[in-house]
Amino acid sequence: MWNVQIMALKFIDANGFGSTFDAIEAIGYAINNGAKLTNNSWGGGGFSLFLREAIEASGNAGMLFVTSAGNAGNDTDITPNYPSSYVLDNIISVAATDHNDNKASFSNDGKVSVDIGAPGVSILSTLPGNSYGKFNGTSMAAPHVSGVAGLIWSQFPGLTHLEVRALIRERVDLISALIDKTVSWGRLNAAKALSTPDIETTLTCEASILPPDNLDCNLNVTNNTGTTQDFFFILHYVYPDGTTVPLIGTNVTGFLPGRNN
Repeated sequence: MWNVQIMALKFIDANGFGSTFDAIEAIGYAINNGAKLTNNSWGGGGFSLFLREAIEASGNAGMLFVTSAGNAGNDTDITPNYPSSYVLDNIISVAATDHNDNKASFSNDGKVSVDIGAPGVSILSTLPGNSYGKFNGTSMAAPHVSGVAGLIWSQFPGLTHLEVRALIRERVDLISALIDKTVSWGRLNAAKALSTPDIETTLTCEASILPPDNLDCNLNVTNNTGTTQDFFFILHYVYPDGTTVPLIGTNVTGFLPGRNN
């Protein structure tokens, strides 16, 4: 990714403090100046309708809002962390994993409110004074996801922000530490996210009640490469308020790699 621009949006001071008003101003600046995404390695404070509306406005402008899930070791389905816990379709909330694909002990998680894991332990970063240091945190994990989003757009510039989000969340490495801990159950994989799709799938289901006790589904897969792979799938019923209930999970021999909701 050689042809890229970075927009500095500073609203937090040297001591790590900033205001919600200034965060909203920064998001507005990004919208007005055509940013494709913002990386938000920050958090704190309670629910703010005005901040939520600013993030929603960025989504309406075609922007991704990549954000750290937080470092309190909480389940954010129960104890929300903002801004990562706003229920908006342009947000990617990122948990931290280590080099052994364990979830970092400090990292928040949430099978509904956290989307994906990414490396966030002993991450080399720049420091003032032209130096480097290693740091831990979901704030270190989120930029990995932002970088992959940029790579996807550099290779597939016609994709929408929601399509880029879907590629990142679906083309993960499934790891046991994130099962029922994130939406995707997986850790970021840049190579998979950048791979050219070589399959087409159609899933048709019928049910008499919602959420159903029984669900009859037909999965039709067309593979353009003539190869077979093992894949995992899980079906969810989505309530009007955005919460999901897993319905079916099974291992199947077929053509579709990755995880699909």
